[in-house]
Amino acid sequence: MSEPLPSFSLARRSSALLNVALAVVALAALVVMANYLALRHFRRVHVSADNQLRLSARTFQVLASLTNTVRVTVYFDSEEALYGRVVALLKEYQAVSPRIVVERVDYIRDGPAARAIKARYNLTQMTDKNLVIFDCQGRTRHVSASELSDYDINSVVQQKTKEVRRTHFRGEMVFTSAIYGVAKPRQLKAYFLRGHGEHDPDNTDQSVGYSKFGAILKDECSIPFATLNLVTAP
Repeated sequence: MSEPLPSFSLARRSSALLNVALAVVALAALVVMANYLALRHFRRVHVSADNQLRLSARTFQVLASLTNTVRVTVYFDSEEALYGRVVALLKEYQAVSPRIVVERVDYIRDGPAARAIKARYNLTQMTDKNLVIFDCQGRTRHVSASELSDYDINSVVQQKTKEVRRTHFRGEMVFTSAIYGVAKPRQLKAYFLRGHGEHDPDNTDQSVGYSKFGAILKDECSIPFATLNLVTAP
């Protein structure tokens, strides 16, 4: 009776090792390819319920147009109610553009850093606190906490409460306007003509006033405005 052949010959072992090696190489190639595609074609997905942190198409356009670094200093009390939203929103800006550089300084708890910021931006008033400072090549724009919200004053007027309640976070509109304003080298200015019955940018009347248009120029486009009378102008 002949002896049984070995169940695992040298040829079969070599074939199995070759198959394992090819599988490892293929897996490594897939990992490298996946990382390459993720790097070149990534997409950020929002899982937060706060839709106000989703950047608009206009903000993407402004960030895409940046050619210089915009430094943003969050000069805030970290326990202030709006601090978390401000930081979260600026992280969205940073995720879109590497030209947005953010520094956070708690002026209450970080004395040395706070003094450096005060000296750099000449913050000499007692009211110079809870600010977001945008700086691009020496052009600066200071955004205060009070500019970041809309407020409901009806309840106060109706004497239902003594507290003014925040109703809407305006951070993106104000921040994008500030970035656009400091990043462009030339400051634009709009003029409303006067003297011939033109609409008044300070008039809040719903029918003939242009106050809403003036607010859009200032807040959304970062364009200051003034009135001009061509008859009396020198």
